[in-house]
Amino acid sequence: MAQAVNIKEQIKRAALDRGIRTNLLRPSNLLRSTSSALLQSLGIQVNRINREYPIVKPIDPNKVDVLKDPRFQASIAQCKHDTNLDIDRLANLWQFAQLSGPGIMLEVGSWHGGGALHIANAVPDREMYVFDPFSDQRSFESLDPELDASFHDNQFVDTSEAYVRRLFASAGRTGHIIPGFFPASAAGLDLRNIAFCHLDVDVYDATKKSLAFIAPRLAPRSYVLLDDYKRDARGVDQAVEEFLGAHPDFRCVPLFPGQGVIFSTRLV
Repeated sequence: MAQAVNIKEQIKRAALDRGIRTNLLRPSNLLRSTSSALLQSLGIQVNRINREYPIVKPIDPNKVDVLKDPRFQASIAQCKHDTNLDIDRLANLWQFAQLSGPGIMLEVGSWHGGGALHIANAVPDREMYVFDPFSDQRSFESLDPELDASFHDNQFVDTSEAYVRRLFASAGRTGHIIPGFFPASAAGLDLRNIAFCHLDVDVYDATKKSLAFIAPRLAPRSYVLLDDYKRDARGVDQAVEEFLGAHPDFRCVPLFPGQGVIFSTRLV
C-alpha cells in the first residue's frame, strides 16, 4: 500500500513539472480518457495547467460550506451553460450577494444571464436588474486599443434580451432585463439603494462610467463585485485605480481568481 502511495506522489510531481495538475479521486470518480489510463488506475485526475503560473497544489474543495449548499448546487446546475464564470467566482458571487444589506441587486454585463440568475437564486427575495447591450453588432460602446487589448467588439454578441428572459422564466425567477449600454440604459429607472452589483463590463470606459453611476446610489452594507480585476484587463484596473483616487472612502480588495470587491468605509 505504501509503495502504491509513493508511486502516486512521484507521478504527481513529474506531471506538475510538465505543466499538468493532478488531483486524487475516489475510484468511482475516475476519468475515462484512455490516454490517461495509467493515472486513472491509480485514482488520479489529470488537468493540464499553464506552467507560467506557480500552481503547487490544486484548490481543495472538500468541506467548503458554499460548495456543499444544496441551493448553491442547484443554482450552478441552472446557470453553468450560460456564464463564463468558473466555480470559484460563482462562489464569491453567491456569498457576497448574501452578505449585502437590504436593497436592489444589479448585474451589469450579463451575456447569457447565467451570473444574474445565480444572484437571483442566492437572494430570491430581492429585486433584480440585469443590464447588457444584448447587441448582435458589438459588445462594447468604446474600446481603448492599449488598455482593452484583451477584448474585441464582437466577443459577446451571441446573446439577446429574449434569451435571458427565457432563462429567468425557465428557473421561475423574475428580473428587469434592460438592453443597451450602461449607464445610459438606466436613465429613468429608480436605482437608489443598490445593495449589490456584479460589474462585468471588461473594459476601461464602461468600468469607469459604471462605477461613477453606481457609487452615489449604494445602500448601507453594499458591495460591488468586479470581474476581471488583476486579470490581464488593464482597462478595468486603470478605471478602478482612478475611481479609488477620486473616492478616498472606497476600498477594493482583490479576490482569487480575478475579481475585486469594492465597498465604501462609510457604508459598512
